[in-house]
Amino acid sequence: MSSSSSSSSSLETLDILFDDSDPNRLKELSLDLYSPPRSSSSSLSPLLILIHGGLWVSRDKSLFGPSSRALSEAPLGFTVAVINYRLSDSTETSIRHPSHTIDVSRALRYLLSREVSDRHLF
Repeated sequence: MSSSSSSSSSLETLDILFDDSDPNRLKELSLDLYSPPRSSSSSLSPLLILIHGGLWVSRDKSLFGPSSRALSEAPLGFTVAVINYRLSDSTETSIRHPSHTIDVSRALRYLLSREVSDRHLF
C-alpha cells in the first residue's frame, strides 16, 4: 500500500500501513515517512514524530507534507514520521477513546521495530 518518491533531496514513503486490524480504515492506519537525502544517509538522523490535531474527529496527516519535507531536507536532516489514526464521528460509535491513542501507540511500535529503524537509521 505504500508508495515511494524521491525529490531532488528527501525520500518520501507515503501511506505505510502500520496496522491492518480495521480493513475499512486502512488509510487512517497509515503513516508517511520523510527521510533525509541519500547522500547524508551514512550518519544517523534524529526522528521527529508528528501527530495531527483535530480533537480525534478531523484532519489528516497530509497537512504536514510540506513541513515534513522541509525538515528532512534541513541541514540536520530529520527523519520525519507523520501518523494518521482512526477518527471518531457523530454517527459511528465503534471509534471512541481510547481507540485513537491505541492507533498512535501501534504506529510508534511500528516505527521502533527493528525492520523500520534499521532501514531508516534513526
